[in-house]
Parts: sequence; C-alpha cells; structure tokens
Amino acid sequence: MLQCAFPSGLLYRTQMKLFRSSPIPVYLLMGILSFLAACKSKFAPKQPEEKYLQTEPAIQRQVSALNIPVEITVDELEKALNTQVQGMIYEDNKLDNNGNDNLLLKVWKRENITIGTSGDLFSIIVPLRIWAKVGYTFDKFGIKLSEFRETDFEMNVRFVS
Repeated sequence: MLQCAFPSGLLYRTQMKLFRSSPIPVYLLMGILSFLAACKSKFAPKQPEEKYLQTEPAIQRQVSALNIPVEITVDELEKALNTQVQGMIYEDNKLDNNGNDNLLLKVWKRENITIGTSGDLFSIIVPLRIWAKVGYTFDKFGIKLSEFRETDFEMNVRFVS
C-alpha cells in the first residue's frame, strides 16, 4: 500500500497493483499535484529601475548633399516639355465650386514654351490663352441680383529660376 499526502492535508492510499496495471492514474495524480503546487505560490518580480547611459544620440545628424551630374541640352528639355504640355492646361467649369467663387476659367498653351539660360538662371516663357467668366450673385431679403462678364485674352508668363 502507498500513502500520499496532499497539500490540503488529505491522505491518499492506494495499492501498488493499481499503478502497475495502468499508468493513467499515475499521470493524473502527477498532473493534479503539479497544478496544486503551481497555483500555491505567487511570484511578483520587482520592476527594474529605468536607467539610460546616454542622454543625447552619439552621432550628430548633419545635412548632406549628393551631387549627380546630369547633362541635357536646353533644346532637348524644351522639346520634351512641349510634347508633354499641349492643349488645355486648366479648366474650371463650375460657378459654385471652390467656396462658391463665381468663376469659370479655361487656360490653353498658345505656342511652344521657350527655355533660356543666363548664368545659373533659367528663364521659362509660357505663352497662354485665357478665357474667364466672372460675376456675382446676391440673394438676400427677397432681392436677387446677379451679373456675369466674360473676357478672353493672351499673355506670356515669364518664370526665372
């Protein structure tokens, strides 16, 4: 006969024949004992103190520049720009968009864009044809007033960069 003492104070007696015939009760008994022993103690480790060696990064960040030489002629740049930008450039065809601005606008590229250089500066001339319709509307106190005017003009916009 075998006597086992549990943590709760109970005494368990069994005959050795039972353990020899089937290993399941032994495993069951070991599992219950392990569970009870594990649930008995609670361990709460102390949280480590927060501590840093460096207050500033070891490497100071610096702005760097990378120069990549590109050679392209002004004529090639002008040709590529003129093939990509053709016809209508901008269109606003609603009076009530953009915060109810009461403005209709269409902008076209009139001729080829020209690019010139002077030292380190680029001079870009964009010939434009602009159509605009602008006006106002007043609808308060039962009075409704509105007036719109159209204009069409051409201009050359010059950028220096």
